[in-house]
Amino acid sequence: MKNKFFRMKFFLNFKIRDWKKAQSFCFLTFFFWIITGICFSAQPQKSKEPVLKIGLVKNLGEIDIKIPFGGDLRDIYGRKAKIFKNGDDFHWSLSAEVAFLNQQAKSKNRKQKKFEGFIGKKFYIISRGPLTFKGKSYQGIFLLFFKNEGVQIINFVRLEDYTKGVLRGEIGSLAPIETLKTQAILARTYGMANLKKHGSDGFDLCASEHCQVYLGASAERPSITQAVDSTRGIVMGYGSQLASPMYHSTCGGYTTSNDEVYGGKAVPYLRRVKCDYCSKGINYRWTRLIPNDLLKKRLASEKIFFNRIYSATVESPAQLDRVKNVVIVTDRGRFSVKGTTFRRIFSLPSSTFMVSGLSEDNSKLALRADLQVPLASKQGKTSFEIIPVLADLSKINGKDPAGFIIASRNGLKRIARPKGGWKVIIAGVQSNFSRKSIPEKGLDIKSPGRVLLNKGQSTGEALLRIIGRGYGHQIGMCQSGAIEQGKLNWSYRRILPFYYHGVCLMRLRY
Repeated sequence: MKNKFFRMKFFLNFKIRDWKKAQSFCFLTFFFWIITGICFSAQPQKSKEPVLKIGLVKNLGEIDIKIPFGGDLRDIYGRKAKIFKNGDDFHWSLSAEVAFLNQQAKSKNRKQKKFEGFIGKKFYIISRGPLTFKGKSYQGIFLLFFKNEGVQIINFVRLEDYTKGVLRGEIGSLAPIETLKTQAILARTYGMANLKKHGSDGFDLCASEHCQVYLGASAERPSITQAVDSTRGIVMGYGSQLASPMYHSTCGGYTTSNDEVYGGKAVPYLRRVKCDYCSKGINYRWTRLIPNDLLKKRLASEKIFFNRIYSATVESPAQLDRVKNVVIVTDRGRFSVKGTTFRRIFSLPSSTFMVSGLSEDNSKLALRADLQVPLASKQGKTSFEIIPVLADLSKINGKDPAGFIIASRNGLKRIARPKGGWKVIIAGVQSNFSRKSIPEKGLDIKSPGRVLLNKGQSTGEALLRIIGRGYGHQIGMCQSGAIEQGKLNWSYRRILPFYYHGVCLMRLRY
């Protein structure tokens, strides 16, 4: 007690004697920390590397996850539910769990510890290395959400690892290094600009083409790692904001402005660009032949029903340009289909195409028989044109005279029967069409419905020939063009502004 009292007294005496010195010392200390804080705050502060939530699968009835490096299974509170050793697996089956829970409910052994099951709960698999699922390796953490419909797997992965997992699925690993750097910047920018795109599903981005194709760590290659590491943190911006880039496989000569494809507001850096570098790309020019039966089946999904189709045209600014609508004339009337819809239902490479009409075989038949094309009126009724048809005279009246006297501008003339028999041009109206081919000797005028051919014959023959250019939505960077530019030693700083006008590059600090 004496020692304590002595120390207290000494302290009080010190305070009384050196009060002014103490005041000066406190003031100087406070001033020093204020200045130091201002200096530190003036420096750019590093933050943690962003972590993205990537949805891998949804409502899967059975999963088998391999944990080569060991780890833990934890609940949402961080409590360990299971410890995995090196090489362990985590297997779960919805049907097996439901069966076990039902059997447990019927059991009369009340002392037995009840298994509550996984359904309705969330668990994390935290590993000391990559996890393997469906033959693919993934960095980061797996979140497993068990539902009555199945399990949902979400991969928590750092931004740079995510970027490495995207490149091979989107452009491959054999592209020139500067092209890979360009793709890395776009993939990284897209990931940051589209966070919460699938927020209603519980994750940021999906692993499919709807967002970006994400193949995990199994898709990493030395060239990809080099491209991502050398552009670490670099993203593309417009003004002071992150850009939301788009890119595609092959433009076919011209890219397309965003509003021409998806409508909405025109984005300044997603304007049409002339590209002379993608002629070696996939589907630079392409052709598709669509049979009549397939045409009927696919258009039926859009509530368009008909038996025969007579003509098809496209509404577009120019040939091989963006198609706004495909207009078809059928025996049920005239229909208009959006170009993007037509592309989707027939799996066309792009929406820049033109319809050349009949296939070559049908064109030959059309030349021989000509075609009677019905015209759909506004009331939906169908009328017919009167079209001249080449016919065999012997089929008209059963007679084949040896000669004819005809009137010409030079007067009457007698003409002998040719070796192949008499052929005359007649006109008539025909409303019934047949699927039979045209006979070699001519047309049977008495029953022309059996031989006249319509454009909409229901056979396996190709009916429409679609000729198009490019592959993809054709907005933003043309990957085939960027690959050729990379071969010409263009840097990513030159490739990006070629396809995106007015953009800048920024670096995320982490």
